Amino acid sequence: MALRWYVFWAFAIVGSVVFGAAILALYQERSWLVISVDNPFDLASLLLASASLVVTFLGVGVALLALWGFQAIKIAAIDAAREAATEEARSVAQSVASRTAIEAVQATITTPPPEQADEIARATPPG
Repeated sequence: MALRWYVFWAFAIVGSVVFGAAILALYQERSWLVISVDNPFDLASLLLASASLVVTFLGVGVALLALWGFQAIKIAAIDAAREAATEEARSVAQSVASRTAIEAVQATITTPPPEQADEIARATPPG
Protein backbone atom coordinates (compact mmCIF):
# COMPACT_ATOMS: atom_id res chain seq x y z
CA MET A 1 0.00 0.00 0.00
CA ALA A 2 2.84 2.38 0.81
CA LEU A 3 4.39 1.70 -2.58
CA ARG A 4 1.31 3.10 -4.28
CA TRP A 5 1.79 6.44 -2.50
CA TYR A 6 5.41 6.58 -3.59
CA VAL A 7 4.34 5.97 -7.17
CA PHE A 8 1.63 8.62 -6.82
CA TRP A 9 4.02 11.28 -5.54
CA ALA A 10 6.73 10.34 -8.02
CA PHE A 11 4.22 10.70 -10.83
CA ALA A 12 3.04 14.03 -9.42
CA ILE A 13 6.56 15.44 -9.14
CA VAL A 14 7.78 14.18 -12.51
CA GLY A 15 4.52 15.23 -14.15
CA SER A 16 4.68 18.71 -12.71
CA VAL A 17 8.27 19.20 -13.85
CA VAL A 18 7.45 17.96 -17.34
CA PHE A 19 4.30 20.08 -17.44
CA GLY A 20 6.22 23.14 -16.30
CA ALA A 21 8.97 22.54 -18.84
CA ALA A 22 6.35 22.12 -21.57
CA ILE A 23 4.68 25.40 -20.61
CA LEU A 24 8.03 27.14 -20.50
CA ALA A 25 9.01 25.76 -23.92
CA LEU A 26 5.64 26.74 -25.35
CA TYR A 27 5.97 30.28 -24.06
CA GLN A 28 9.51 30.62 -25.36
CA GLU A 29 8.58 29.22 -28.77
CA ARG A 30 5.59 31.51 -29.22
CA SER A 31 7.34 34.46 -27.63
CA TRP A 32 4.54 34.80 -25.06
CA LEU A 33 7.10 34.61 -22.31
CA VAL A 34 5.64 36.32 -19.32
CA ILE A 35 8.15 34.81 -16.93
CA SER A 36 11.81 35.62 -17.03
CA VAL A 37 13.90 32.46 -17.05
CA ASP A 38 16.80 34.37 -15.58
CA ASN A 39 14.90 34.91 -12.33
CA PRO A 40 14.81 31.63 -10.31
CA PHE A 41 11.81 32.79 -8.31
CA ASP A 42 9.71 33.08 -11.46
CA LEU A 43 10.82 29.62 -12.54
CA ALA A 44 10.00 28.22 -9.09
CA SER A 45 6.55 29.81 -9.18
CA LEU A 46 5.95 28.30 -12.63
CA LEU A 47 6.98 24.86 -11.43
CA LEU A 48 4.85 25.16 -8.29
CA ALA A 49 1.86 26.26 -10.34
CA SER A 50 2.31 23.35 -12.70
CA ALA A 51 2.70 21.01 -9.72
CA SER A 52 -0.59 22.27 -8.28
CA LEU A 53 -2.30 21.67 -11.63
CA VAL A 54 -0.93 18.14 -11.89
CA VAL A 55 -1.92 17.32 -8.31
CA THR A 56 -5.39 18.74 -9.01
CA PHE A 57 -5.79 16.58 -12.10
CA LEU A 58 -4.53 13.56 -10.18
CA GLY A 59 -7.04 14.32 -7.42
CA VAL A 60 -9.88 14.48 -9.92
CA GLY A 61 -8.69 11.20 -11.44
CA VAL A 62 -8.55 9.54 -8.02
CA ALA A 63 -12.04 10.85 -7.26
CA LEU A 64 -13.38 9.36 -10.49
CA LEU A 65 -11.68 6.06 -9.71
CA ALA A 66 -13.19 6.17 -6.21
CA LEU A 67 -16.67 6.63 -7.65
CA TRP A 68 -16.10 3.74 -10.04
CA GLY A 69 -14.78 1.58 -7.18
CA PHE A 70 -17.73 2.55 -4.98
CA GLN A 71 -20.15 1.47 -7.69
CA ALA A 72 -18.32 -1.86 -8.02
CA ILE A 73 -18.39 -2.40 -4.25
CA LYS A 74 -22.08 -1.45 -4.14
CA ILE A 75 -22.95 -3.94 -6.90
CA ALA A 76 -20.91 -6.67 -5.19
CA ALA A 77 -22.63 -5.98 -1.85
CA ILE A 78 -26.08 -6.12 -3.45
CA ASP A 79 -25.23 -9.41 -5.16
CA ALA A 80 -23.89 -10.90 -1.92
CA ALA A 81 -26.97 -9.77 0.01
CA ARG A 82 -29.26 -11.20 -2.66
CA GLU A 83 -27.42 -14.52 -2.57
CA ALA A 84 -27.51 -14.70 1.23
CA ALA A 85 -31.22 -13.80 1.31
CA THR A 86 -32.03 -16.43 -1.31
CA GLU A 87 -30.12 -19.09 0.63
CA GLU A 88 -31.85 -18.14 3.90
CA ALA A 89 -35.27 -18.10 2.21
CA ARG A 90 -34.64 -21.58 0.77
CA SER A 91 -33.55 -22.86 4.17
CA VAL A 92 -36.62 -21.45 5.92
CA ALA A 93 -38.97 -22.63 3.16
CA GLN A 94 -37.51 -26.12 3.29
CA SER A 95 -37.90 -26.38 7.08
CA VAL A 96 -41.47 -25.02 6.93
CA ALA A 97 -42.35 -27.39 4.09
CA SER A 98 -40.86 -30.33 6.00
CA ARG A 99 -42.77 -29.43 9.17
CA THR A 100 -46.02 -28.96 7.23
CA ALA A 101 -45.58 -32.32 5.51
CA ILE A 102 -44.92 -34.05 8.85
CA GLU A 103 -48.00 -32.43 10.41
CA ALA A 104 -50.12 -33.45 7.42
CA VAL A 105 -48.92 -37.05 7.65
CA GLN A 106 -49.55 -37.15 11.42
CA ALA A 107 -53.04 -35.69 10.94
CA THR A 108 -53.79 -38.30 8.29
CA ILE A 109 -52.61 -41.11 10.55
CA THR A 110 -54.60 -39.98 13.61
CA THR A 111 -57.75 -38.89 11.76
CA PRO A 112 -59.94 -41.69 10.37
CA PRO A 113 -61.22 -41.47 6.82
CA PRO A 114 -64.58 -39.63 6.39
CA GLU A 115 -66.57 -42.88 5.93
CA GLN A 116 -65.31 -44.30 9.20
CA ALA A 117 -65.75 -40.96 10.98
CA ASP A 118 -69.52 -41.10 10.29
CA GLU A 119 -69.76 -44.65 11.65
CA ILE A 120 -67.75 -43.73 14.74
CA ALA A 121 -69.95 -40.70 15.37
CA ARG A 122 -73.14 -42.83 15.18
CA ALA A 123 -71.71 -45.50 17.44
CA THR A 124 -70.49 -43.10 20.09
CA PRO A 125 -73.20 -42.11 22.58
CA PRO A 126 -73.63 -38.35 23.03
CA GLY A 127 -72.28 -36.64 26.01
